[in-house]
Amino acid sequence: MRMLDLARKHKSTPMIGRTLGQHALPITFGLKVGAWAAENRRNMERLKDWLKRTNTGILSGAVGTYAALGAKGLEIEALTMKELGLAPPDAADWHGSRDKYAEFGNVMASIGMTFQKIGQEIFLLQSTDIGEVEEYEIMAVGSSTMPHKRNPNQSRNLIILSRKIRRNAEVLLDWMVSIHERDQISSAGELKEICLNTDRLLKSAKSLLKNLVVKPDAMLANLGKTKGLIMAEEMMFVLGKKIGKHTAHEEVRQVAMEASRRGLHLKRPSSPTRKSPGI
Repeated sequence: MRMLDLARKHKSTPMIGRTLGQHALPITFGLKVGAWAAENRRNMERLKDWLKRTNTGILSGAVGTYAALGAKGLEIEALTMKELGLAPPDAADWHGSRDKYAEFGNVMASIGMTFQKIGQEIFLLQSTDIGEVEEYEIMAVGSSTMPHKRNPNQSRNLIILSRKIRRNAEVLLDWMVSIHERDQISSAGELKEICLNTDRLLKSAKSLLKNLVVKPDAMLANLGKTKGLIMAEEMMFVLGKKIGKHTAHEEVRQVAMEASRRGLHLKRPSSPTRKSPGI
């Protein structure tokens, strides 16, 4: 909900879209957050799919033969699952199979990576050189020696926690390799850490997104940094109708490079009284 609220609020807040770290085309901040929300929704669906496959259990003995339960073993197992509110028991014993845990760990890792991307993006957007957003903190100590600094905290926390979740998920994959019907190797500790760190990550993300300070004026100012070059694509398509797309691309590219070298605005001033040069 935090992301959806943020996307709705800033659906018309213009900012520059960046590819490979360079100014690309104008977008809105709402569009950026909407992409985060869509990825988060897919992670939620992955978790729901996992739950559908794992909301059950087994009661079949050490190696899955029901030997200790006798002739009514299957019936006892089914009644136990029903009593616990679980789905019907799995047909095959899974004492030695840990793929369900591995899948869970990797779903958590995907969730963590989504929020690491969000955290990294906010980390970069609030840098001094960009300054388009800012983490809100009442008491923000930036540096022990530089009192002017306001270092990112929660966005950095998302990055750190996601790395931990991902590393532990890798251990759960190793847990899938069991000797014969079962061995004594356990990764329950890593499973516990994944759950705890995912909880910490989501709480930090909730606070970060709820209190994120968005700076539309800074976003608008950054849109003009390339002096109109971000509209070169539109110029290419308009010109392409006359001379062809590939020829137009090269012509506009040459003009754009010249404007960049000379520090000129790509658009010629519309008023003769203006002194700013253009191409």
